[in-house]
Amino acid sequence: MIIDQAATENSKIPTEENSAPTSTKIVASMEVKWEGPIKSLGEHNKKITVIVNDPNSVHLNETDFILLTSILNACKLTIADIALINLGKQPVGLHQILQEYPSTLVISFA
Repeated sequence: MIIDQAATENSKIPTEENSAPTSTKIVASMEVKWEGPIKSLGEHNKKITVIVNDPNSVHLNETDFILLTSILNACKLTIADIALINLGKQPVGLHQILQEYPSTLVISFA
């Protein structure tokens, strides 16, 4: 998002000297939408989504995958219960993830 700094400095609360504030120019950045289905690991059986950011792995590196499965096992869950989504391999936003994978719980390690 870009905000015109000069416009914000000139914007004031209306007074007798300044009858109306100047407008502020705001330009919102365009969000890139991922085309096609979001790639994930797991079957999303329990409607839990786990988001990671590991650009060097397809889903998650081996060390972190072992840690994740240990955390899931402690909660009496398996990989089949979640959808593991790696943002490092696909530029997708949270809104788009939740549209494709409606979830009761989202855990982010990104």
